[in-house]
Amino acid sequence: MRRSSADRCPSKPLSLEYIADRLDVDDPAFGYIVRSKEGMLQGFITLTTFTNWQKTFRWDSLHELAFYYDDSDSEDEETVRHRPKKERRVDRDGSLARELQETVRLGDPYNEGIVWPRIAEISLLGALGCGRKLVQLAIEQLEFQKASGSANYDYVALQATDNSIPFYESLGFVRVGAVTVQPPPKQDDSSSQPGRSESPVSTTSEESAASAEPLPPSSPEKPEVLALPFDIVSSPLTTYEVQRPGETPTYIAKVNDVNVWDIIFLNKDIYKEICPSSRLMKGTILHIPLKASPQESKNKSPTKWFVAKENDTPRKIAKNFSLPCMKLVEANRNRLPELQATSRLKAGTRIKVSNLDQHDDVCEPYCHWSFPDDSSVEGGEPSYVMVYKLERKTARCPREVRNSLAVPIKQYSPPKLLLPAPEPQKTIIQHPDAPKPPAESLKAVDIFKNHLRDLYPELQATTKANAKELAERWNKLPQAKKDRYNMVAMEARKHYDRAYEQHLIEYKMWESECSTRQPVVIFEKEASLFNKVVKLRDDAPEGQEYSYWFVLTYIPDLKWCHLAPMVQDGVFGPERKTSNGRPRWRLVDEKLGKELDTSSMYCIPVRSKAIKKTADADKEEWDVLDGA
Repeated sequence: MRRSSADRCPSKPLSLEYIADRLDVDDPAFGYIVRSKEGMLQGFITLTTFTNWQKTFRWDSLHELAFYYDDSDSEDEETVRHRPKKERRVDRDGSLARELQETVRLGDPYNEGIVWPRIAEISLLGALGCGRKLVQLAIEQLEFQKASGSANYDYVALQATDNSIPFYESLGFVRVGAVTVQPPPKQDDSSSQPGRSESPVSTTSEESAASAEPLPPSSPEKPEVLALPFDIVSSPLTTYEVQRPGETPTYIAKVNDVNVWDIIFLNKDIYKEICPSSRLMKGTILHIPLKASPQESKNKSPTKWFVAKENDTPRKIAKNFSLPCMKLVEANRNRLPELQATSRLKAGTRIKVSNLDQHDDVCEPYCHWSFPDDSSVEGGEPSYVMVYKLERKTARCPREVRNSLAVPIKQYSPPKLLLPAPEPQKTIIQHPDAPKPPAESLKAVDIFKNHLRDLYPELQATTKANAKELAERWNKLPQAKKDRYNMVAMEARKHYDRAYEQHLIEYKMWESECSTRQPVVIFEKEASLFNKVVKLRDDAPEGQEYSYWFVLTYIPDLKWCHLAPMVQDGVFGPERKTSNGRPRWRLVDEKLGKELDTSSMYCIPVRSKAIKKTADADKEEWDVLDGA
């Protein structure tokens, strides 16, 4: 159950839930933390390798939707996100996006994600007066960092909030377009060309990849299947076969004019110990990046768009730009299927007026931290992705940012808690050496079901179908046979009663022997608090103004809860038979800002019942049964 996100501010600070999510998923994860002399947190920054989980993700600054939601020239006030006072730093010519798209990448979008080893990402940044120095320190670290098979950074990317855009621009970051391509409609098998097999490498549009043929398992250097699974997404690849014994990846990279660390990255999952100096056997097959031809690398001219005014027609627009009317109409029909030369356009409609012969993929703006099954981020908006191009440096260059710090950088060690942690709830149980009571005797129907499970092994699984089958067989059983099972159950009950009497005698004897019996204190295992109604302990640092709270977010690893307060809103009417006359509880309006972050140790679950069973917590009603 979640709260409605319609009224949320897009520039809301990082939530603890998102921070915990990134720290849990990001691999690798590294960065810096700044603390004051007293140990108070002043700032933090974490970095990782850029990874996305959208199969058709593409860096593209020339697409219509690349900057549509943040362009200041759009006349649609509702779609404009940014109204800057000065011109933004934007990759208008598409050169930076083209460089990013040509970098190597590989991964499974349904598992670890598509990894871009040439692109680092600033995943988390929070600071009080030291944010600029943290970003500069992180950039310097990336520029001096040695290359490896999993990280060889030439760029650093991030997603910026509205308020942080000028800050990142002052540090040299540039807005870059990112989109996801909608897949074309599936074609029938009959329409496919005979003799043409599907490529084992999934690529986005405008890309191609050479498929590697499966190799016979004649040696460890020739894996049984070198072809990538269909679910794997990769940059364009080709294969290279070692011609002479002793060739190294460094030599192969030089011959093919590619980066050796790209070869290591693409093959490290096949050849676990491969490194630039590895001496390879003759016949070893390697994946290597497929370089784009000079013709393909030529800059595309940016597509120009005209924002129509009310009742403008394509014929009028074509005349103003000296373009053939029908060619203009055909070029825009992919986006506007019913467009005609005389169609009257609404104000704000965008019409392509250049590159009319260029095919435009149907795309959506990219939302970072979204996954394959997400059509869009719930309640979110397209990510404002910014990129900084690194200048790789050697160890001989001075580290100006690090040397300018007033204190040296130390290895991180967890600080002591500034406040003592609350004691967990305790429960009292009997001594574990006390005599155990006998097991409860079975009823006639349970004895019958166990008998059938012994006769028919297929009924042993605890499924709904088996439970239904057993119940039907019991109902169809003749009364005479039921009476037999009832007699067996009565005998079992007699045995249980005698055993329980003997247990009571043994328990009293054990109590008399334990003159100084001490109860055992154990810590109660904390159950999940997600979507539960709780009340706060008396020693909770805040939140005593409300009787009950609803747990919107619960992170067990951090023992952290995000709570929404609840207030009584009348009583339930006669339409709710079991809750008639009882108080009705709702969530406090989110706009009032009363939500609370606190430790789960302060939360005490209470019995409650959700009445409407809706997914929107703001529309739900609760019957709190605390003390009922």
